[in-house]
This record gives sequence, structure tokens and C-alpha cells, in this order.
Amino acid sequence: MAFIAVGIFNYLYYGKTGELPDLAGHLGAYLLVVAMGAVAGISIVYSNIRLNAVISWRKSLGVRFLAGSLVQAAILAGIVLLGLELSKGLFPEPVSFETLKPEMIKLALLLFVLIIVNGVFDLSYFSFSEYSKGRLNQLKHEREQLELQYELLKTQLSPHYLFNSLNTISSLLDDSSEQAEQFIRRLVQSYQYLIASQDKKLVTVEEELAFVRAYLFLQKVRFGNALTHTISIGANKFSANIPPLTIQLLVENAIKHNDFSELDPMEIVIQEEEGNYICVTNENRGIVDEAASLQVGLANIQKRYVFFTDLPVRIVNDKLFSVSVPLLPHL
Repeated sequence: MAFIAVGIFNYLYYGKTGELPDLAGHLGAYLLVVAMGAVAGISIVYSNIRLNAVISWRKSLGVRFLAGSLVQAAILAGIVLLGLELSKGLFPEPVSFETLKPEMIKLALLLFVLIIVNGVFDLSYFSFSEYSKGRLNQLKHEREQLELQYELLKTQLSPHYLFNSLNTISSLLDDSSEQAEQFIRRLVQSYQYLIASQDKKLVTVEEELAFVRAYLFLQKVRFGNALTHTISIGANKFSANIPPLTIQLLVENAIKHNDFSELDPMEIVIQEEEGNYICVTNENRGIVDEAASLQVGLANIQKRYVFFTDLPVRIVNDKLFSVSVPLLPHL
């Protein structure tokens, strides 16, 4: 700011006399101008810090810009007045607004431009800072989202799951080659979906339900009449979006964390719900030892939804256990 003050002084002096001031003959004036510039710079920086604490750029952009301009104008006007008083002994001619009226007009215009430029600089700095923070947060969220999705994929692609599927195929080959072929087709369909969705943030409800039907077929072969299901989702919901593996994970949780048999079968109901939700419901007959694992799966779904919406994932843990997830628009 001191350099700017010196530049303005040289400009005004040249405009009045037609020549630049020499340093030796105007040393006192130069020192005064440098001091005024330094005080102005420090005052403006401090006022910006205080204003940022009171008026947020983010919440009140126009008000913050106007307030900053007015405060800077007041600071510079006060420093100019103080400078006029202090400079009276430095010049042979009396120094006042009357004697320097043309120079004061030029100074006012220069300071006005300086205030606008400084305001634009502050605004640009804020915009760049917000963009940088937003970009960093976006990258952080994308990484967290991929980590959560990766944890789900690890579960689905685990050797244990594949081993159980191969055992089922082996037993089916002895009993029914046709059913074994269907099982293999659904198993391949499941893995195709897992591979295709690994890089997707969202999938359509239609895609997810196709995967869920294939998954339920595999589980039906394994559990027989001990497991039944009902899917009641209108075709008008098929184009909506959800995070991949959401419904499947809820179905898997219902199977994994509940005790059922052919004598006491369990039904899983997947249906649309008011408020643009899909709800997965089953009778609550939870296995105590698996409670912690259940919470991990539900936490995964809730964390992934945070990236896309403020709508909550609704969980009801009563006689019936149900989880309702909101449907999302296309990104």
C-alpha cells in the first residue's frame, strides 16, 4: 500500500507542477506518504478481518462488498484528512482543500478506483478459496463414497460367498441340471451387475431390482420354502435412482440376521412408500450375535445417502423391522 501511496503522490505532484518531485527536496513529504500508505494498508487488512467475522461473504455477498467499500472509504478519507494536517509544515504554500481542489478531485477518483479494485480482489480471493474448499470436499466425499462402495463389493465378491454358490451348483447338478443352469445364469447376472456398478454413484431402481430378483432366486434355491418375498414397485419408479446394492444389502441383512426355517418361514417385502421411498420389511426375529454386523450394513447405507440428499434413511425396529430409503433424481 505504501508503494501505491507514493505512486499517487507522484501523479498528483506531476499533475500540478508538470514535473516529478525530487527525493532530496521532498524527503519529508515522501516519508509522510509512505507512513500514510502503511497505516492505510494495515487498517484495511484489519477492517477486512473484522468484517469477515461479522458479515459473511457466503451468506451476504452484496452486503459484505458494500460494507467493505464504505469502511475502506472512511479509512482512506480519514487518513487523507490527517495527512493534510500533518503536511502543513512541509510545503511553503498553505495546504488545504481550496488550494488543492483539483488534486483532491483526482485523489478522490483514484481512491474510488482503488476501493473498487480492492473489493473485487477480496471477492475474487473469496471465490477462489470457496472453490478450492468445495473441490477438496468433493474429492474427499468421492473417496469416502468409493471406500464405502468398495466395502460392499468386497462382501459380495468374497470367497466364502462364491464357495457357497459353487457348493449349491454342485448339489443341483445331481438333482436337477435345468435348475443348476438357471442358478448359474442368475449367479453370472449377479456378478455382471456387481462389476458394472462398481464405478457408478447411482443406478436406476429397475437395474437394482433386476439384481435383487437374481439374488433372491439364488437364496430361494438355498433356503427353499423357508424364504418368500414380495416385490411391489410400480413401473413409474423404475427410472428413479438409488446407490448401487442398497436394496440388495437390506435383503441380505434380513436373511443374514434373522432365524427362519421351512416350519417357520420368513417373508421379505419390498414396496414403494409414500414420500418417494422404497421400503424393505421383514418380521423381526433378529439373531443377537449378529446385531453389530447389522448396524455396520445400515451405517454404510446411511453414509452413502449423505452424499446425495438431506432426506433421512428411516429405520423402524419393532415387531416388524423395516428400512425405507429415498429415491433420488438423476445426477
